[in-house]
Amino acid sequence: MDCKEIKEKLISCSGQMPESEEFASVKEHLAVCPNCRQEWEAYAGIFAGIVQVMEDSAAKASPSPHAWADIKGRIAVNPRRISTFVAIKSKVARFAKGFWLRPVWQKAVSVASVAAIIAALLITQLTVVLSPAAVIARAQEAATEVNSYHVTQTRSYADDDWVMRQEIDYVMPDRMKLVRYDDDVKSMEARYIGSNRYSWTSETGLWELDSGDWSPQSIGEMSQGLMQLGAITQIRVLPDEVVDVVSCVHYEATFNPSDPVFYVSLMREVIKVENDPDEIEFYQKEIERSEQMIAEGAEVPDETVVMNYWIGKDDYLVRQFHSVHSRQWQGKLQVATDTATYSQFNEPIEIEAPSM
Repeated sequence: MDCKEIKEKLISCSGQMPESEEFASVKEHLAVCPNCRQEWEAYAGIFAGIVQVMEDSAAKASPSPHAWADIKGRIAVNPRRISTFVAIKSKVARFAKGFWLRPVWQKAVSVASVAAIIAALLITQLTVVLSPAAVIARAQEAATEVNSYHVTQTRSYADDDWVMRQEIDYVMPDRMKLVRYDDDVKSMEARYIGSNRYSWTSETGLWELDSGDWSPQSIGEMSQGLMQLGAITQIRVLPDEVVDVVSCVHYEATFNPSDPVFYVSLMREVIKVENDPDEIEFYQKEIERSEQMIAEGAEVPDETVVMNYWIGKDDYLVRQFHSVHSRQWQGKLQVATDTATYSQFNEPIEIEAPSM
């Protein structure tokens, strides 16, 4: 390889020389070429400057303490994780190629501008360096800023041909429309508007109105699913996937919903977002009861949920949940599969009272 090819190879290293056969010839070239060696040392210094800029940015940023703390930790432990994203950005590659043509002393004074470009690009793709816990924290924040969305939910059982589907629209803060289908036949519809609930069933074919202290948004699987994620300590990271043309991170979690340890964690997640003192008191009593079960070594039912989550990489909005719930029920194994797919975030959705 000539000097130009060597320098293009070095650009992809982002400051750290890989231990591989591919770069053996690069190391040999640096040993005999003072010019390339000087530029490599300058570039390594530039990357160190980029890392420092990212650390400084993380230290001063305020949006999500959990996310920024995780970024700082990832940079400190393994800065090459950042280069995974940097290497594929053509804008940075073009800038870097021109950068190599400058004398070493000019490169040294340009560290800040290189770092600024790369840092700006990285800020738009923080999921490259965020852990699942940090992504989930951002997803929980993003969910609070959504004013409307649509959910398609399905449920089926392994030993039954029956399939239930629900089409749900939400408009914050207090409107929801839910239409249920059993085997593609409409069986029920409910509309929540403020304190009023309008309900229709295929059995009567009539609308009924009753009032109460409804909280329709709490029915949605988005908030419940995110609470579950926050309570799970072991999350498996799977390859990114595209859901409805949106690039998403993909996580898988396995847990026992009947395990009092998990239940305690879940109740603590619920308390974080609960404002009603009576509800908080109830959840705290549930925690105390579960902790007593743990202390007494109570038998835990054999039950397993394998939950998959897809979260948008750019906006951190949940795009899909998919769970397989296995348990012993009335002497036999029951397996239920649930899927919830989200769309129409912040789009205009009309939910009006039906004609009575």
